[in-house]
Amino acid sequence: MPLQTAESTCFPLAVNDKEKVAEECIIVVGLGKTKDCYCIGGVPERRAAMYVHEYMQTKVVTVSPDTPIEDGEKMMSDFNIRRLPVVENGKLVGLVTKHRLKRLELSGATRMKDIMVKNPVTVTPDTMIVDVALLGQERQIGTFPVVDHGKLVGIMTATDIFNFQAQALGFGKPGLRLHLYDCCEGWRLRNIIEIALSHKATIRGLYRLTSPATEREETILFLDAIEGAELLNDLRGRGYVVEARFR
Repeated sequence: MPLQTAESTCFPLAVNDKEKVAEECIIVVGLGKTKDCYCIGGVPERRAAMYVHEYMQTKVVTVSPDTPIEDGEKMMSDFNIRRLPVVENGKLVGLVTKHRLKRLELSGATRMKDIMVKNPVTVTPDTMIVDVALLGQERQIGTFPVVDHGKLVGIMTATDIFNFQAQALGFGKPGLRLHLYDCCEGWRLRNIIEIALSHKATIRGLYRLTSPATEREETILFLDAIEGAELLNDLRGRGYVVEARFR
C-alpha cells in the first residue's frame, strides 16, 4: 500500500511492487525520489486535477425550452459561445449547438425546444477527464454538460479537454523531451527513471504512447533542458534508442 504524507504519495520499493511503481509513474506528472521509495509528487488533493470539476467551465449561459431561436443565436454571438444548455425548472433538458442551430434554421422551428438535442450525454464533476475524452471519441461529440445531483453545475468542451492535455504534456513550456523507443515495459522503464534521477533531473512528466501509424511504442520523458545533455549521453551509452527534442 502507498504511504500518503503531507507532501507526497510514496510507494516502498519492495521487490514485488517494483513493476507496479513503474506502471503508476507512467500516468503521473511530477515525479521525485526519496531514500527508500518513489514519490508521486503532490498531496492527494492535487491529484483532483485529473477530474472534471477542476477544468470545467462554471459560468454557463443557458436558455429555456421556450427561448426563441433568434434570441439563442444572438446569445451565442454576444457571449462568443458555440453551445447552449437548455434548462427547465433547474433541470437540464436539452442542448443546442451552433452547428445544429445553423443546420435547422430553415426548418421552420421557432423555439429552442424544437431543435435541441433531448437528454444530452452528461458527465459529473467527479468524472475523470480521460473518461470524458474517451466518451467523446466513442459518441463523436465534443460538448459535455456537467450535472451534479440533477443540477447543471458546469460544462466541458473538446477545447477544455485539449487544454488539459496540452498542459499535462507540457506544450509551450521550455524543456527537453527524450523520446525512448521499445522500452515501455517493466524493468526497462524503471531503469530509465532511476538513471534520470541519478542525474538529479527534474522530471516534469513521463508518458507512454503508441504511434497509430507504426504501432511503435515510445516513452516520452519531459525534463528541464539544462539537465539533458549528460542524461542523454548516459542513456545512449546504455543502449537505449533516444531522440532529444529541445524547446
